[in-house]
Amino acid sequence: MSSTVAVESTASPLGPEATASGPGEVRRLASRLRGFDPLGVIGVVAIFVTWHVITAAQLVNPLYLPALTDIWDFSRENFFSSPLIAAQNLGNDGIWGGVLYSSTGVWLALLISVAIGLPLGLVSARVVALRMFSDPLLLTVSGVPILIIAPFFMVWFGPARTTQLLLLIVFSTPVIYIYAQRAVDNLDPVYEANARVFGASRAEVVRDVYPRGTLPEVLGGMRIALAGSWGLGAISELMGAPQGVGKLIVSFASNTNVVAIWSVVLGLAIVAVLTDFLLLGLTRYLNRWMA
Repeated sequence: MSSTVAVESTASPLGPEATASGPGEVRRLASRLRGFDPLGVIGVVAIFVTWHVITAAQLVNPLYLPALTDIWDFSRENFFSSPLIAAQNLGNDGIWGGVLYSSTGVWLALLISVAIGLPLGLVSARVVALRMFSDPLLLTVSGVPILIIAPFFMVWFGPARTTQLLLLIVFSTPVIYIYAQRAVDNLDPVYEANARVFGASRAEVVRDVYPRGTLPEVLGGMRIALAGSWGLGAISELMGAPQGVGKLIVSFASNTNVVAIWSVVLGLAIVAVLTDFLLLGLTRYLNRWMA
């Protein structure tokens, strides 16, 4: 009887289910907090605080670094609609129209790059003949500075949106290809071996095992390609584009409107950061089956 009482006294007051689920809940909470980077938030806040102190003390000419309040006021008045932007034949949607135009181009180029680079990287990791052809081609393309290729694209295709898309595709495809190929090389052989045991062919392994097993590294490559594409897209639009962030910057620079330029740049930066957080959340959700 005493042993029974002792056992019962050590049981959880919430029942056995609470005892079993408690550590699991703690582990899930800890894994979520592990992905939070407080230093990154502190760094961003420190940048804006330093910016505010410098401009408030007038340590820098406002022509180079305007006050954050001026940038906020301009963004608030011209973000979704702007007579100033409309008067320059750059659309009726304000700063948001240019940011949306650039963002659409970046994402479209990334999706095309994934459609090309992902299957090519997965297959070439195991097909030596294909790898001997694709490695020199894509690695050579990735080694050429993209801004050197840009003038040739401008001559061949003109200042159209096709030029910006092609530049982004040429930049992103080798990144996706390399990460996909490396992910297959780093994949635990147990996955492929188990698939072989159950009778999977090489094509079925490539189709069913590789995309799931390589997803973490492939999504990491997508984040890297996306991070570089934001700046490259804006730079490519500087050389001539019908719309977009680069076109807005060129237009405002001709009028020496530094506040407007900073408003456009910060607007694109905010969209880029939010997009990266979205992709990071998608990565963690799709990889939730991993330890």
